[in-house]
Amino acid sequence: MENTKYTPVDSTETNDPSEQKRKSLLPRNEKWQLGIFYAALATSIVCVLNLIITIWAFVTHGMTYGSAVLYEGSCETTKNLNIGVHLIINIFSSAILSGSNYTMQCLSSPTRSEVDDAHARGTWLDIGVPSIRNLRSIAKRRLWIWLLLGVSSIPLHLFYNSVVFTTLSGNSYFVYITNEAWLSSSDSLIVPDSGEYGPLLTELVDKQLWKANQAGSLQRLEPRSCIDAYARSFISARGNLLVITSNSTSSSEAGEIFDYASGGEITITGGQDATNLDPYSWICGDSLKCLKYYKSSKLRHKCMEYEFCDVDALGIRNNPQNWTLNQRKVDYCLSTETEEHCKLRLNAAIAALVIFTNFCKALLIITTYFSTREHLLLGIGDAIVSFLSHPDPVTEGSSLLSKDDATPHQKFSSSSFGPRPFHSSRKRWLAAVSRRRTITIFTTAALSLIICSALLIYASFNMKGAKPSDIWTLGFGQPSENTLITFAGIRRRMIRTAGLLSNVLIANTPQLVLSFIYFSCNAHLTSMLAAREWSSFAKTRKGLRVHTHPRGAQRATYFLQLPWRYSAPMILAGALLHWLASQSIFVVSVEWWANVTIDIEVYLARGSAPSIE
Repeated sequence: MENTKYTPVDSTETNDPSEQKRKSLLPRNEKWQLGIFYAALATSIVCVLNLIITIWAFVTHGMTYGSAVLYEGSCETTKNLNIGVHLIINIFSSAILSGSNYTMQCLSSPTRSEVDDAHARGTWLDIGVPSIRNLRSIAKRRLWIWLLLGVSSIPLHLFYNSVVFTTLSGNSYFVYITNEAWLSSSDSLIVPDSGEYGPLLTELVDKQLWKANQAGSLQRLEPRSCIDAYARSFISARGNLLVITSNSTSSSEAGEIFDYASGGEITITGGQDATNLDPYSWICGDSLKCLKYYKSSKLRHKCMEYEFCDVDALGIRNNPQNWTLNQRKVDYCLSTETEEHCKLRLNAAIAALVIFTNFCKALLIITTYFSTREHLLLGIGDAIVSFLSHPDPVTEGSSLLSKDDATPHQKFSSSSFGPRPFHSSRKRWLAAVSRRRTITIFTTAALSLIICSALLIYASFNMKGAKPSDIWTLGFGQPSENTLITFAGIRRRMIRTAGLLSNVLIANTPQLVLSFIYFSCNAHLTSMLAAREWSSFAKTRKGLRVHTHPRGAQRATYFLQLPWRYSAPMILAGALLHWLASQSIFVVSVEWWANVTIDIEVYLARGSAPSIE
């Protein structure tokens, strides 16, 4: 066979392996460094924006319970603002993490001297793909920057999506069964003590409702409207309620109060005996089958702990004309209207942690831009230029050396591989990816799907009596008493920063998993495109794609291996998945409001204190 002499495309001294062990000053117009520059710029801009927004929030709105209240008012407006803010947060985090990923791949790319050293030891390094195995062979300075960039990503995944969160407004309310005679009486009647809230509180609530009705400040709701208004997880715009029934015309028989009076209060966190009560089971009243076993009104809550009030399944919503409470037909309701107090909060501790991590990332990327002078083999084109200019003596004569011949556990040398015939065969893109990488990504994805399915089944199971289609009626990013996840170790006393951080860590764990899947997919696709680029040279004559000193027909590029038509959709899909995860599993904070104009600290101390779900 006639020997072919290859003319080096780039014969500068910097391609000499002996020169790779010293740093050389590269011009700033190298394309891969331009990518590092853009990564540093994007990360710095996000850091400055985070800092400005945080300072503005606390200077403008002050701080309460370690958080700034960005907005207080309508719960619908709060929900929409929360969705929009989290969309922006995930765009910011995607910009930071994409720049960090780009920088980390550059740092883990080997120089020619590092490749030669590895070959001399009988092993190999990855070129053109994200690599962890390269970390054992690269310079210590690049290794430490790579590790710090990786570690700094963890706080962003775990906390960034919870820096802004909502506080729902839940009204604690009393429900009175009464009649027209009580409404038209000259004075209110003192309701018998329910035993749980004290005689003074019960009397004051009774008098308030009577006076409010006399003043005409109560809103009349027909049975169907009353059910729709109060059959909700959290009541934020309404308070104490009068249920006007027939079957009795004597004012002396009026004024019965449910022992399960605070329909808006449910046990959502706590100790070993934490339960998840249905917050509007009083509506079902006579429809709950278990009530026949609990004749005493003081035991009604026992029944309501075990039987779910489904106003649709029990036919109450669709047949309001047959709605009865305590064997009395409901004619209409008189409802107290209240202001909504839903809030959008920015937590100071989490914001400080995010800004500090963001600053560290920006500093590390800027350090990489100014300090990295080595000629890195970032892609297939860079490797081809280097090895054509200065052939490797270890692999010389092994032109048909394949991936299968160089395994992580097998050392190789030039004497290990003799001449062999060439067999042309079509291979799928998947063949370019190592078996370990393939198993890792599919196993992680499968486990994630299993866990998501388990959580969906858990939530569906808690929606007792609900149909699968009812899941969509819950609303996007909306909390429900049926889908709350409670932990015995997270107690009510941790209602401030400590409790919030504990819940944030739990809620944002899926963000870490999604990021691992994203980086695995990125490495997976990068490996396939690198193999495709290598194989394409056998079919089409074209200039090499290089990242350093393009010569002649060579093409300069700043992206590493994934062109924008692949990387841009991946970044967008990753941001969308992170956003969806933030709206699927999230921290719920609730402030309970007691609609009684008495000393709440004495009688309902928990009424206005926020509890962290």
